[in-house]
Amino acid sequence: MINQGRQIHRSRIGLKCSCTVNEGFVGSEMTTGTTPKGQLMFVPLFRRHTAVIKRAFQDVSFEEMQQLERVLKKISKRAEGLAEKEATLSLDK
Repeated sequence: MINQGRQIHRSRIGLKCSCTVNEGFVGSEMTTGTTPKGQLMFVPLFRRHTAVIKRAFQDVSFEEMQQLERVLKKISKRAEGLAEKEATLSLDK
């Protein structure tokens, strides 16, 4: 259960949101938005990153990409299950 103790922190490049979960445990922070200065920094960076990723995958066929997607989804589901199990075990202590 998430406590209503959510806080939004402004930095020079973005906004972070944190919340209190399970009586004192602070959940992970996530960036919820970027400031204009953050956009000036990140947009060119992500464009370059996207171009590099496209070049890295240019020789991968459509079928290979589908297979990779299925494998990654399978790994993701397994990781989520393990994380939930670990979280449940740590709450029981």
